[in-house]
Amino acid sequence: MKVKLGTDKSLEISNQSDVVVHEISYSGQDVEFLTAGEDVVAGDLCYLKTADNKYWKADASAEATANSRLAIAIATIAADADGDFLVRGTYTGSGFTVGPQYISETAGDHTHTAPTTAAAIQRIVGHCISTTVLVFEPSQYWQEVVT
Repeated sequence: MKVKLGTDKSLEISNQSDVVVHEISYSGQDVEFLTAGEDVVAGDLCYLKTADNKYWKADASAEATANSRLAIAIATIAADADGDFLVRGTYTGSGFTVGPQYISETAGDHTHTAPTTAAAIQRIVGHCISTTVLVFEPSQYWQEVVT
């Protein structure tokens, strides 16, 4: 496997036959070298668990994983290893839906649909301005779904 970080902040991960497996890019003044609490891959939405000061996959189904500081992994990072996380800025991926993005009830994901399950947390994490670009700027406000 080959990992290449371009001067334009793009990341290219290739297999042995040098075929691109995944390509992402990011920009922003707020990229930090942080510790993952579990295995994460580029694009995973993570929260700070203050008990161990590590970043774990965020999940709107549990308030404790949705009401803390958020960051997006910008590379594959093994559990208990350090790596780069975007804490605010622009993240380029694929398959996004234009509009506001919320923490998903699927761990590590964001979604354009606000959660509606009882006790789920609704928190906007940014806005997709195209199907490939997320402007990541997590809201400091959230609410619990009451049915």
